[in-house]
This record gives sequence, structure tokens and C-alpha cells, in this order.
Amino acid sequence: MKASAILLSGGKGLRMGHETPKQYLKIQGQPIALYSFLTLAKHPLIQEVVVVLDEEWEPLFQNFSNENKISIRIAFASPGKRRQDSLHSGLKKVDQTTDLILVHDAARPFIDEKDVTAAIEAAKAHGAATLSTPVKATIRIANESKVAVHTPERDRTFEIQTPQALRFDILLKGFERAIKNNITVTDDVALAELAGHPIRLIDGKEENFKITTRKDLILAEELAKTFFCK
Repeated sequence: MKASAILLSGGKGLRMGHETPKQYLKIQGQPIALYSFLTLAKHPLIQEVVVVLDEEWEPLFQNFSNENKISIRIAFASPGKRRQDSLHSGLKKVDQTTDLILVHDAARPFIDEKDVTAAIEAAKAHGAATLSTPVKATIRIANESKVAVHTPERDRTFEIQTPQALRFDILLKGFERAIKNNITVTDDVALAELAGHPIRLIDGKEENFKITTRKDLILAEELAKTFFCK
């Protein structure tokens, strides 16, 4: 089966409070987005990478691809207002004969080949899959007045990560329903749910966190010292 990767790298990262979007800030001297880009571009099961980003950052990826002798197809797409709009933009640039779409956040640099393989293989077997980790804390659901109304069982509660992988046909069906009914989703595999397809959760790693705040950036700088030396 052919697999195409879409790297979402068009966010502004406003919570970081920095003029440069967070995914282009540097850890260990390299822009954050390039770490996961290289992992995807070098993966043996991925035939192409489509990067969704503002046009001004395209040369960064082009030059990096040349320097690292990346031989697979690299394409670019413009971001949209919502996450799903950016994903939809990226889908228009993938090889339309592909079988699987793997979606990843550029602000999650700490993935490795095993993470990507696990997501792809689970999607091959089940149609839609995402990395996830068990939630450690007790979660309470509140009403509009911030009164707790429900406490889900902790051993059945998971924090969802990326990469997320879906069969291309399932993803297209989900988009068709989202567009028809004007539905906004918060992650990519939710589109599989709209298509009536279950999502398989697979084991992720705690270090695969999304860099969002200055504190995250400090933690990422320290983790990078050992993670990328494995």
C-alpha cells in the first residue's frame, strides 16, 4: 500500500508569544519542524511528503531536502483557517493513487521511525489509527457553570497525539460529510468517525508532546540533547 505524509506546519503559535511561528523556532540549532520532516521523508513506507505552510517558509524545506539528499517527492500546500482546511489543502497535492494518509503536527519533533510505522500498519489493518497515551490525572466533565457533571473512567481516557493515519477513501468520505454538514473537527481521525469508521488507538510516547508554550520549548531543548542521538 502507498502511504503519503502530510506535515501540518502552517500554525502561527500565538501562545508562544514569539514573532516566529513556534514550529520554526530552533532546538539544538535546528528549526523544530525539520526534525519530524526528516523522519517522515526518510521513512521507507512513505512515498511523498506534502508540507502545509505559509509560502515564505518553503525555501527552508527545499534547502534542507537538498542538503539531506531526500529523494522522495516533496510538495507544498497553503494552510487554511481551520486544521481540517489545512489538511484538505494538503490532500489536493498528494498522489491521488495513494492508499493511506499519515498526518503529523510539525510542532511535535520527537517521533521516530517506529512511531510512524506503528501508525501506518495500524491504519492498514483497521482503516484509521492514532498514537495516544493514557491520561494520568482524573478528568472531570463540567457544565457551562463549571459544575462537574461526569467523571470518565481514567483507564479508558487517552490523550491523542500525531501521527494519525487513515485510509484515503475513508478520509475523503469523512471530508464529504464534514463539508456537507458544516462540521468542525479537532483532529484528523475524527473525520473517520464522521464516515462511520472506528479509530484504533495505538501506544505513543510521552516525549511526543506538542510544543506550545515557552516551558515546552525549554523541555524540548533538553530532550533533544539525547533523543536525536539515539
